[in-house]
Amino acid sequence: MMKNMKSEVINKAVYNDIFLITLGAMFISISAQMPLSLPLLPTEIPGTWQTFVILVFAFLTNRKIGILAVFVYLFAGALGLPVFAESSSGVEVLFGKTSGYLFGFLVGAGIVGHLGEQENWKENFGKILLTMFLGTAVIVLIGTLVLGFFIGFKNGITYGLTPFLLGAVIKIILGAIFVKVI
Repeated sequence: MMKNMKSEVINKAVYNDIFLITLGAMFISISAQMPLSLPLLPTEIPGTWQTFVILVFAFLTNRKIGILAVFVYLFAGALGLPVFAESSSGVEVLFGKTSGYLFGFLVGAGIVGHLGEQENWKENFGKILLTMFLGTAVIVLIGTLVLGFFIGFKNGITYGLTPFLLGAVIKIILGAIFVKVI
């Protein structure tokens, strides 16, 4: 009897994780289609709400769920589902100029999810704000470095970092407020 109850509890936890991972991947996919356009500098890289969704989701769940949700999102896009920004998809996007941002999502989700698991981090607005900043900084840094590999590092900063600074600040602040309110 105890073995069956233990098995049932494990199965319930696995199903719960699968549900959360799927939900997270769906939220990321939807947020990739939500533009965040701020008139700073022209760039071919679309600004979206993905970092906001990924970081908030990872912080509110945990690093495992956050990373796996991003992985499922990336896998779906690689398979050809139009989940990347501007409904793009395919392996060429996954390993193209913007791939650093996409893979940066994995690292950012891991860092933010880990910090969200720490005792008292969800109650402290300053720590939440710092966490959102660190996650965003990691994603933007990896994305800018990889973009710089394709178009030159000076151009990577000009077109892959500078146009997104205001949006990043807005998403960091809104992400921290959202987490604190939840």
